[in-house]
Amino acid sequence: MTNCSILGTIFEITQKRAKIQDLESDISQDSFWEDNPNAQGIFSDLTRLKGNVADYDSLVRLGDDAEVMLELVKEIGETDETVAEFIDYVRRFSERIDALEIRSYLSEKYDAFPCYFSLNAGAGGTDAQDWTEMMLRMYTRWMDQHGLAYSLVDETPGDEAGVKSVTLLVTGDFAYGLLKTEIGVHRLVRISPFNANG
Repeated sequence: MTNCSILGTIFEITQKRAKIQDLESDISQDSFWEDNPNAQGIFSDLTRLKGNVADYDSLVRLGDDAEVMLELVKEIGETDETVAEFIDYVRRFSERIDALEIRSYLSEKYDAFPCYFSLNAGAGGTDAQDWTEMMLRMYTRWMDQHGLAYSLVDETPGDEAGVKSVTLLVTGDFAYGLLKTEIGVHRLVRISPFNANG
């Protein structure tokens, strides 16, 4: 198992706990909410930091449980059930580390904010519009899997199939940070189902 104290250092958990105490101290002052244009941003930072620390604490508990499970496997022997349960602990532990690692990269000013997400068919007629709808399904499934909520802001349907353009408002933890690199052109080369000549 990976040493959780090393992970705490990597993910700067001690510094985050200290920052939480400082922010909570500031927020508890009566004057904090009076004429403070940064109050909402500070409160959002506090919520984000608490989420990071809670994720780390959950990871530590999961690591401890996995170590206990390993000891149990050693004591009673390897059965299909105990090995499968230990492998499940290790898998979940690994997934949590990956999630914490991604969050540690999302520390820029707007990364924790909601965002607008747009897809446009561009040139290519019906095929491009059909492809845009496929991309929309792919992205919305990805958003569902990552706990992001989205609502339709604007949609222009395609002439025969698909969509010409669509805009979503995406909310949830680190919506902008997770989606900010999804820019550019996505191309698909295929034999067109919309063209009799192929």
